[in-house]
Amino acid sequence: MLCARRAASTLLRSTRGFTVLAIESSADDTCAAIVTSDRKILSNVVVKQLSLHEQYGGIEPMTAIRAHQRNLPFAVARALNEAGADIVKDIDGIAVTRGPGMPGCLSVGMNASKTMAAALGKPLVGVHHMQGHALTPLLTSEEQDMPQFPFLTLLVSGGHTLLLLAESPVKFTILINTIDQAVGRVIDKVSALLQIPWTPLGPGDALEKYCESVQETELLHLGDSIMHGRKDFSFSGLHSQVERYLRSHGGVQKLDDAHRRALAFSFQYNAFAQLENKICIALEWCKMNSIHVNHLVVSGGVASNRYLRKRTEIHVPDMAGEDSENSNGGQQPPPPPPPPARARITHASDALIAHFRSMSLEEKLKFNKEIEGDNEVLAERRRAFIRTHRRLPEGADVPDDASFITISEEESVLPNMWSFLKGFLHTPLLRELTDRFPNLNLRKRKSTDGAVSDDSDSDGEVRPAKTRRHVLLAPRPEVERTFGVAMQQPIPDALLIADVYHGVPITWFTDRALSVLNSFTVGGLIPTKRYTDATYAGSITSWDVSGALNSKSRTLIDAGMTSLLIEDFGEYEEAAANHIRLYRLRDEREGQVVPEGRMGTHETWASDHHGFFLSQERKSSNYLDWRALEAELREERNKKNVKFNLEYYGTKHTNALLVAGLRREFGPVSGSSSSGDTSQGGRRASSHSFRDVGPAPAKAPRDNGSTPCILCAIRGHSVQGHDPSIHPKCFPDGKPFWAKKKPGKERSLYDTSGGKEVCINFNYMSKRPCTHGADKRVHCCSFCGGDHPALSGKCSLPPLQYTDFSSTVDPRSPHPSLNSDLQKVFHHNTSPYDADAFESMLRESDLLGDYPLLCDNLRNGFPLGEMPPLTSTIIHPNSTSCAKYRAEVMAYLDEEIDAGRMSGHFTLDEVERICGGPVYVSPLLVAVSTQQPGAPDKIRICRHLSKSTPTQPSVNSFIQKEDFPTRLDTALRVAEVIANAPPGTQACTLDIAKYHRTCPVHPSHKCWLVVQDPDGLFIIDNVHPFGCTCASGNTGMIGNAAVDIWRAKKVHPVLKYEDDFSAFRTPTPDGPFVDPNGYRYDYDRDKIVWKLSPLRIPWHPDKGDPVFREVYVYIGFEWDISARTIRLPLEKRLKFLDRVRRFLAAFKGGRRCTLHDVEKIHGSLCHVAFVYLDGRSHLPSFSNFGTKFVGDRSTYRFVPNSVIKDLLWWEQRLEDPSVTRSIKNLGPPCDIGLFVDASTSWGIGIVAGERWAAFRLVEGWKQSGQDICFLETVAVELLTYFLDSYILDDLDLHDTHLLLHSDLWRPRAGCQIAHSSLRPRVAAADRLLSWDTPWSIAHRDALSTALPAPLVTSALAAVRSALAPTTKSSYGGGILRFLQFCDEHGIREDDRMPASYALLSAFVGTFKGRVAGSTVRGWLSGLRAWHLVNHAPWHGDDEWVKLARSAANKEGAVHKRTPRSPISLEHLTVLKAHLDLSLPFHAAVWAVATATFFGCRRLGETTVLSRAAFSPSQHVLRSTTITFRKQTSGAESVSFRIPWTKTTTHDGATVVLTARHDPLCPGDALRNHLNVNDTIPPSAPLFAFKEGSGWSTMTRDRFLSFVFSIWKRAGLYHVSGHSFRIGGAVALLLAGVPPEVVAATGGWTSLAFLLYWRRVEEILPMCTSRAYTKTHFDSLAQIFEDFRSKFQIVVPASMEV
Repeated sequence: MLCARRAASTLLRSTRGFTVLAIESSADDTCAAIVTSDRKILSNVVVKQLSLHEQYGGIEPMTAIRAHQRNLPFAVARALNEAGADIVKDIDGIAVTRGPGMPGCLSVGMNASKTMAAALGKPLVGVHHMQGHALTPLLTSEEQDMPQFPFLTLLVSGGHTLLLLAESPVKFTILINTIDQAVGRVIDKVSALLQIPWTPLGPGDALEKYCESVQETELLHLGDSIMHGRKDFSFSGLHSQVERYLRSHGGVQKLDDAHRRALAFSFQYNAFAQLENKICIALEWCKMNSIHVNHLVVSGGVASNRYLRKRTEIHVPDMAGEDSENSNGGQQPPPPPPPPARARITHASDALIAHFRSMSLEEKLKFNKEIEGDNEVLAERRRAFIRTHRRLPEGADVPDDASFITISEEESVLPNMWSFLKGFLHTPLLRELTDRFPNLNLRKRKSTDGAVSDDSDSDGEVRPAKTRRHVLLAPRPEVERTFGVAMQQPIPDALLIADVYHGVPITWFTDRALSVLNSFTVGGLIPTKRYTDATYAGSITSWDVSGALNSKSRTLIDAGMTSLLIEDFGEYEEAAANHIRLYRLRDEREGQVVPEGRMGTHETWASDHHGFFLSQERKSSNYLDWRALEAELREERNKKNVKFNLEYYGTKHTNALLVAGLRREFGPVSGSSSSGDTSQGGRRASSHSFRDVGPAPAKAPRDNGSTPCILCAIRGHSVQGHDPSIHPKCFPDGKPFWAKKKPGKERSLYDTSGGKEVCINFNYMSKRPCTHGADKRVHCCSFCGGDHPALSGKCSLPPLQYTDFSSTVDPRSPHPSLNSDLQKVFHHNTSPYDADAFESMLRESDLLGDYPLLCDNLRNGFPLGEMPPLTSTIIHPNSTSCAKYRAEVMAYLDEEIDAGRMSGHFTLDEVERICGGPVYVSPLLVAVSTQQPGAPDKIRICRHLSKSTPTQPSVNSFIQKEDFPTRLDTALRVAEVIANAPPGTQACTLDIAKYHRTCPVHPSHKCWLVVQDPDGLFIIDNVHPFGCTCASGNTGMIGNAAVDIWRAKKVHPVLKYEDDFSAFRTPTPDGPFVDPNGYRYDYDRDKIVWKLSPLRIPWHPDKGDPVFREVYVYIGFEWDISARTIRLPLEKRLKFLDRVRRFLAAFKGGRRCTLHDVEKIHGSLCHVAFVYLDGRSHLPSFSNFGTKFVGDRSTYRFVPNSVIKDLLWWEQRLEDPSVTRSIKNLGPPCDIGLFVDASTSWGIGIVAGERWAAFRLVEGWKQSGQDICFLETVAVELLTYFLDSYILDDLDLHDTHLLLHSDLWRPRAGCQIAHSSLRPRVAAADRLLSWDTPWSIAHRDALSTALPAPLVTSALAAVRSALAPTTKSSYGGGILRFLQFCDEHGIREDDRMPASYALLSAFVGTFKGRVAGSTVRGWLSGLRAWHLVNHAPWHGDDEWVKLARSAANKEGAVHKRTPRSPISLEHLTVLKAHLDLSLPFHAAVWAVATATFFGCRRLGETTVLSRAAFSPSQHVLRSTTITFRKQTSGAESVSFRIPWTKTTTHDGATVVLTARHDPLCPGDALRNHLNVNDTIPPSAPLFAFKEGSGWSTMTRDRFLSFVFSIWKRAGLYHVSGHSFRIGGAVALLLAGVPPEVVAATGGWTSLAFLLYWRRVEEILPMCTSRAYTKTHFDSLAQIFEDFRSKFQIVVPASMEV
């Protein structure tokens, strides 16, 4: 910038006056000024951005850049306007800050200045930022006060801390610089650490104001941070001292307010003490170099700190001062000339003088009193400092600097007023008034401590101002915020349309919101929506209110348009006036004729509505209590056009205030109105049309004084605060907290490792033997714990069981009329893999049996699952994001087509003919993923294969994840390998390019993978898309096979997670590959790739590691194998940090989010918590918040403070780049007998060795979200408390891997069995296939000899898949009982299959009379299936076995379960008597009860198990078609379809309910439910009901609990859930409905219907008696006569009657 320097020098020497436009954009302020060469500032415009950056805790670069781009044109235009200057005629040059600063921000100002300079032909001067700070006093000071060169400049800001020697305008010498952080930056950080709310001037000003009341006597010790004698600034150490202080005191939350203020002041004191010390060092340096410095200029943002200015004024030596002694014989030198006079601080400018003159007498006196107090305190400190550091004589006096505001003669002649104000008089004025008015008695009295406030000066004049060492900025007076004074904003037509068709929140009617609306046309910033008008041919486009409320646009957020309610009452008044104007406009648009001076219908309502609230007493103070009611009534008007009713408004208003008061006093009020507002202090806003669901009621504060600790039963502390060293270890009566097991029940401790180390030589496969011996070292694999060396490649996992879908594929073929090219599309296979090579290498490695389906699937395509036949084409439209990113979508599709992974573009007719029938078109969507700051967002084009509608299930809904197993090695598995790795272990990563897109799809299933491009044409996917449920399993089959082949070829271990592979290598004695550390290895990266080269795996050329290394990145973590540590890579850490900051920016401050937003940030932090272990305690708030959505992905909820606090913690933690986690070897699990169990009917039990404890549940414990899973989790938590407090220390267990047993793995009583290799521990449903005998093993071996391995696996899979999962589970019980019987009686394994007739008869005879005959029959069915699956002869049909079964049936009759009682009409009558059908829940209960009863349905068809278990493919939806019809016979009925039943599965059934002309009519019940619960969304279950501000699902448990409690109180007999189906059938039969009609009503298709008959003694006679009625005989006679006439049969005369 030499040219800039010459240009500046030329301008300064110019004899002609010139005018400069100055531009500054180095940080967050956009500045423009017009300055003349004679030092006149014609204008100075500063546009601040503080409000934009507060949410980030500092300047966010991209936000600042965008704000500069937006503000700079305005700032320049305003500067020119205020200066009255023309940029062409009056401006001679342009100056701009060129740096240092934030690069992006600087570029905005630089580019704008260059553009203007080039366009106008003006000279451009780049000014150094720090140079501008240093020279500012030359521009702003009066001529006589200008600092004279040379002078010192202390530059203190958020970006710099420099001490300069200014020798001329262009010559500067840096004397002292910072070696780490600037002081301003550290002040901002400490302000954030202490969680100090920002002031309008930022965090630094906030810290100063926060601690300004603290005295120096309250200083806290933070350590020495001044660095005496060093010519460097350093503030990182001071920052660390504050952090350590906070950690040592338990964090900032543990400090009270006074403590935090003292800590803030102590930090500020130490930071400024270092500045003072360095100034003294610089002055000494100047003196030693004979440089006479006259002035010190303090500039930069921190220079505005008042405490810094006071300390600088007091403690910095006089610029002209000399040492008290010199080399001239110790004589005192003559006094130096006084420094130039400087203006007094308080009278620094004409504006300030005018300001002070405008002050009242009382204000002036108070201000002078404060100055005097400061002078009294500071004068002594200054004297002490100078005596200590400058060695002045003790008698030397240093006068005070601060002067007083002059009191005019007119003001001082009112003695009566002085008596009133005598408490505010400063000493000089007090003397003057005492002399003038002796009778006033104004002398100050002696204080209680003996000090006299009056001093000894005799003169009564105000002392002249003393010389100042820095310049104070002129104070900016605050102004009151006002509303309604701006120019009236017009009402846009689009706003009127949106309000009519949707309803607009009140926040859109403020002036600032209307300003935004008037600035954008429809289709601009605010999303749009098309509204259908019944009276208008077509539709109307206007703003999408719901979309705007959820917008993340900074403009809409700043205007308050993303909120439902206004926070400030003043703005509500403003919005109310504008809302009335909108309704006046609505009257005009509707064509209402309104007489002069009158109001139309809508305007009258709006005026009455808002007028009611604005006329209430205490309307402003109660605003937060009634604002939600106002919104509710306004919404009601919008929906139903309800008239204004004063009495109704008064009642609702009184109730709202009452409920709000009760909430403040007692917390949430049960049964209170939904119009309460909980956005402040526990209020909730309610507005259904805006999809607002307020947060759950706040929990009552925990009373630690009343709730005892569960460990010691002592009140006053919680379980988390229990300290075994100080709290008792037994109950007051001496009994221990733990109960002990009875003698003989103790459990011995067992540690499989025995405390031995793993032998390294054994794992190296070294030729030299282990010198320690197996008795001292463990000879086991360090990777898997097996009895083989780690490098033997023998570590293996059990093969996965893949499902063969070949028999379920609905075969298709392309239409024969297609040409050959289009027919090839159907069979096109673009897989890069060599299926023949896979088959060959799998056979060589003896792995073909583990992958029987792989090779055929690679050749012919992988099935998607058991897909049903497609009977009609289904097309889902693409997401709107595709239109926004149209170019990216088209580019992606074209790339996929060019690569052969897709085929297109086709018309719909062509696609259907290619696929051989109807197709399923899933929508495309664009997902934008944020990356690390500065990196562009990643754009992904995805298929939404989970998209469904109430009538059209998604593609993924037909695919069962369990049918597609795979292996995924998580971070925990990687840590396990590294923890056990021998020294010298290295790893490298490999990545398969386009992993899922390399897996071909079966041709007959391509019809399920069709998409539509933005032009409306169709494209067929030939490979698996990302997001398909089966994609991970099918592609995982390929990846797993590659890993297993590597293992067989001695490349081990290799870990895999989707497309990422991590191969390890360990040193070997004779390996050919040597690294720089001298270790030898058997392979390098090229070698392992070469080993699999025949498979033609497409390894990504750029991803992965080129070599093996000890530090590498895998699955998002950086692993250091030698150090055994893990950390987040820099780019990942910045990415997650940015994600946290974005969430805070979007939802902090009372904004709402969706479940997707919570899941996204929660998933990210769960991933990060693997490294940040302390972060796990900062995750529950997210999962707790997520449960509030109850799975509803369309709901918006306010983010609770607990989530915000945890995010702020995460933000601070992720800013630290030094966080690592150590990887430790867990070792084998140590079983010390830890068991936990929970029961919803009793409580929680925990066992630890010989000790146990139990906890009863309190009444009412079961609430929403608290079920058996909740209790199991609490049980584990309780066990950890007891272990930590009592058990582990007693057992001397530390850093131990403990085994915990729960009822998920512990068999129930009576179901225990000795497990072995023949009987592994598996679920009941897997016993049929997993429990072996010598016969079954021999049978499979014989099959393998006779048939190829793939055929054997295919045959076994076909046989095993024939049984339903529930059938397998019930059969497993019979196998268990039989093997228990065999174990008990010592039956040999060879004799158990095939079981002889004698053994089966003995088995039946053992249980004869002990269980029901049906139970024995079920057990024998399981044994028969077990024999058939293993092709063993079955002797269960032998006569002996039949006789034994007959005996079991007879003697087991006593164990037969009593038939379930039916629900009767009496039950329904009692139920209805206890219901209020106007209540949503009661209406839904009655509709479920009558529909289930009279429809003879299973309760599982009308209710759901839980909201999470709800599935549109199995449960009837609200959107289903419900038909109410009246037959010609007069009979009325209602019918609807249910999508799934137990017998018809997905074919579903039709429920038909016939009307009754009595109070139990099911049709009336259903119609009432639909009317009362009228706001339930179409995607909800049919019998869902309104609850609070949302809706709830009618679950089976809630329904039964409610109705059973009513019937129990009424004394009716006990029934079960299935009693509805039984009772309905009985009621219809008793009513005379034919049995076949009843069977059809309930969906019975077999004689099983007869099992449900009850009260047969009434049903059979009634049906039989019908046959003997005269009507029946007449009917038969008519039938015979019709038959005779039709066939012209002549009856003989002898037969005529």
